[in-house]
Amino acid sequence: MAKVSTYITITLALISATSVMMVVFNDLRIKITILSIQYLAVFLLVNQSWPFELAIIKLLAGWTTCVILGLSLYFYGFVKVKWRAIPFSRYAFQFLASSIIFIIVFVVSQPLAKIFVVVPKELLFGGGVLIGNGLIMGISSKTLDKIFGILMFLEGFEIIYSAVEISTLVASLLAAITLGVAIVGSYIYSFRDVGSESK
Repeated sequence: MAKVSTYITITLALISATSVMMVVFNDLRIKITILSIQYLAVFLLVNQSWPFELAIIKLLAGWTTCVILGLSLYFYGFVKVKWRAIPFSRYAFQFLASSIIFIIVFVVSQPLAKIFVVVPKELLFGGGVLIGNGLIMGISSKTLDKIFGILMFLEGFEIIYSAVEISTLVASLLAAITLGVAIVGSYIYSFRDVGSESK
C-alpha cells in the first residue's frame, strides 16, 4: 500500500506541476512538451481504475494530439514569444490563479469524496486540478491556449469518469473527441493565430 500511495502521490504532483506550467508558460513548443508529459501522468492515474488495455488508449490519443498540434506549428509557422515584452505581473497573476484553483480543489475534493463514494479523492483531486486550470486557459485570447484548455478539461473529466465506468466504447469515444479537438484547433490556428500575430 505504501508503494501505491507513493506512486499516486508522485502522479498527482506531476499533474499539478504540469497544469501550473501550462497556465504560466507562453511558448507553444514548451506547452506541447508539457502536455505530452501531462498525458503520461493522466494515463498513470487512469490506469488505477481502468485495465492497461483501455488506459493505454488515452495515452496514445494524447500523444497523437501533441503530434498534430506540433505539426501545425511546423507547417503553419511559429511566432516566437518575446519574453521581455511580457510583464512579470502577468506571470504572477497566472501563477496566482492556478494556485487558487489548486487550493480550492484540495479543500473541496475531500468532502466530495464522501458524497461520490465511487470516486477516490485522489482521482477527484487530479481531475479537479485539470478541469480548473483548463477553464483558466479557456478564457485566453489565443486559439491554441483555448485548445489546450479544452484538452485539459477533457483530461480531468476522463480521470473522474474512469472511476465511474469501465467501457471500451467510452474510452474510444473520448479518444476520438480528443483527436477531434486537436484537429479542429490546428485548423483554426492556421487561419487565426499566425495571421494575426505575424503582423
